[in-house]
Amino acid sequence: MLPSEWWPSSASPALKSPRNASSTQHHRPPSARTLKRQQVADQIGKIWIDGRKILGVRRLHAELTLQGVTVSTGLVWKIRQELGIAGIQPRASQRTTIRAADADADADERRDLVKRKYTPPVAAAGSVGIPV
Repeated sequence: MLPSEWWPSSASPALKSPRNASSTQHHRPPSARTLKRQQVADQIGKIWIDGRKILGVRRLHAELTLQGVTVSTGLVWKIRQELGIAGIQPRASQRTTIRAADADADADERRDLVKRKYTPPVAAAGSVGIPV
């Protein structure tokens, strides 16, 4: 079918309603690309639900690849966005050093376990190149 057959020209006298795509374009069957995208979207939704709704884009892509579906990571990302699903974010790393609430109050009382020299005997003795 030629484009002129399914998209009437603006000079058509039979056209009485405003010209827009929904009223003038004949309904065509979905393309192979659209069908594949719908199938991939269904598979992504099933994998995401089977994966306890925690899988991200990379894991979804890996699962599709294991099932033999060839898609790009970008397509998986776009479909995931369209479906409104998201993986969980990794937990924040555990904080190992916690500053004491009264750190400034008892700073003088803390011992220096490394036994560093904080105050040199002469004012310039701790500078670079001058031996202590």
